[in-house]
Amino acid sequence: MKYKKEVCEVYGERMRHKSKKKFRDFIYTVAKDLDYEYKIESGILAKNIVIGNPETAEYIIRAHYDTPPRLPKFFGKHMLFHSLISLPLMFLGFNFLLSQIFLFFNLPMKFINVVFPLINYLICGGLVGYALGLLGNANKKNYNDNSSGILGLLNLMEKYKSDELKNKICFVLTDNEEKGLLGALYYSRKHKKALKAQTIINLDCIGNGDQFNLYYCGKNEPEILKGIKESKQEKYKFKSIKSGMLSMSDHIAFRKYNHVCLLSVEQKNNKSLYSQIHSINDNNINENNIDFVVSTLNDVMQKENKFYKKKKIALINKTEKVEELCINK
Repeated sequence: MKYKKEVCEVYGERMRHKSKKKFRDFIYTVAKDLDYEYKIESGILAKNIVIGNPETAEYIIRAHYDTPPRLPKFFGKHMLFHSLISLPLMFLGFNFLLSQIFLFFNLPMKFINVVFPLINYLICGGLVGYALGLLGNANKKNYNDNSSGILGLLNLMEKYKSDELKNKICFVLTDNEEKGLLGALYYSRKHKKALKAQTIINLDCIGNGDQFNLYYCGKNEPEILKGIKESKQEKYKFKSIKSGMLSMSDHIAFRKYNHVCLLSVEQKNNKSLYSQIHSINDNNINENNIDFVVSTLNDVMQKENKFYKKKKIALINKTEKVEELCINK
């Protein structure tokens, strides 16, 4: 597997502006070496890397390249629980303690009415800023989230550098997923016309675990998801999941379009655990996972390409026969 050292170690932290810039420069050299078209699409809140033609491509292979602030392992492992329950409870507990301190010292109400809200705003702002990666220490180990997705994307780029499918795929690395899916939302708004006719494949945290959750939106499973599930591999399992707003990855930004999100998970007592991400313990990936994703997606896209080619040839032959009959008449 290529690029592991660069993506996981040399440019492993991609939270700060300077580190993101260095990573984008590295991706530029890779795209140039492989003879891909490369550009940066800059919005107010994100800088997305676009490799290929986003308007004419049939497939959009994408992953987010930014990384999160460092969080305690227990928080990263059960992030949803802590975000919705434990942090609000801690905040309420702090408020109660603060009010008791004010009462104990018998402080004037004018002072309390000014200081109390101010302290609350600072606490709320600090928590939100930390969660969004605006404050706090950058996490330096981000092997699974989401260096694994980037490695899948880059190794697919390597695979198609001299393949006929090259011009049918656009590779997109979006910014600021950790800050509220900002890069993906910007991309989906900018290319909304083209996306209606494209298949989007999102790679997020594919580095560990033997089960791949395949997230999708809408009533029916997209064709690409069905193709992935048909891949035979004893070691790995697939599970289709109709995505809700709590399935927080960039694929939510593409909920109106034909898409699938691959996210591999470890299993414990039949429950999915996103362990170690957003902490210094996110320091390992299984290269077999990346190889499996690359080979599986390649097989699916090659089969689809051959199917549509045959369909196109059959349509051309049918049209020629009709024209021939008309001429003979």
